[in-house]
Amino acid sequence: MKKQTKALAIFILLAIPALSFAKPPFYDVVENHPSYRALTKYYQRGIFKGIDGRAGLDDGILKSHATMFLLKVMGAPATVEEGIRRGIITTAPEPKQYITHAEFIKMLSTAFNVPVETPTKPGETPQPWFVKPFVIAQSITAVKDEKPFDFGTRGFVLRSTEIYERLFGTKDAAAIMDEQELRLMKVRDLLVDPTAKDEDIQKLIWLNVLEAEEVPDSMRLRAIKYFNQSALVLLELRRAPAIDLKQVWLGRLQVFLDKAVENLADSRPFAEDLKKIGMSS
Repeated sequence: MKKQTKALAIFILLAIPALSFAKPPFYDVVENHPSYRALTKYYQRGIFKGIDGRAGLDDGILKSHATMFLLKVMGAPATVEEGIRRGIITTAPEPKQYITHAEFIKMLSTAFNVPVETPTKPGETPQPWFVKPFVIAQSITAVKDEKPFDFGTRGFVLRSTEIYERLFGTKDAAAIMDEQELRLMKVRDLLVDPTAKDEDIQKLIWLNVLEAEEVPDSMRLRAIKYFNQSALVLLELRRAPAIDLKQVWLGRLQVFLDKAVENLADSRPFAEDLKKIGMSS
């Protein structure tokens, strides 16, 4: 595993807003707004300019405006034709069509190549759905308490775009795996911290699981994937399952750890750390 020098910095980056930028000049924005980080970032890049001195973060946003914003973030021509060409939209939005949380998360998933699942909602006819992206978006605070089919706000669009761009934008494969290993070491430390929240641990594991889908296959990547599975098992064990289920989880843990070491022999000490955590749970 790589050095831990950047682990805390990465964790803080994922967990809390960074307010080190110059303040955006909008009179209706407060620094503790959930979208403040994203607003600052896209204002400084000249992508978001507000309207008449307002950011309007809590206002609804038209699907056409959300599409143009996303294309600008990607450095692409902000046209309906480009949105259709990239698969972000299928047809030109209606003039007064507001976007829902579901629609925009699905657009982000397409734009940043995040795996999408499309089951139907129980008891209803098929409709746009995005179970995996929405669950992940919730876990990384992109949508938090918003309901899937409610209309989104400008703040929602900025906030979720910033997080998806930061996490799923193009990166060097080796750099991605470096970050994944750092997250795994952070997960190891959190698993034995009685004050750590399960949701914080789950957040880091899910980030690894998703990012691994974008990295070319290699023995190192396979080891990371098995360690991700091991971490999910340890999270279940941390929740104190019934004694019969505990033995099942421990059996799965051993299988995943063995597979990880088979692919990356140097990871044996880390595997031993995780095994000890499992046995002591």
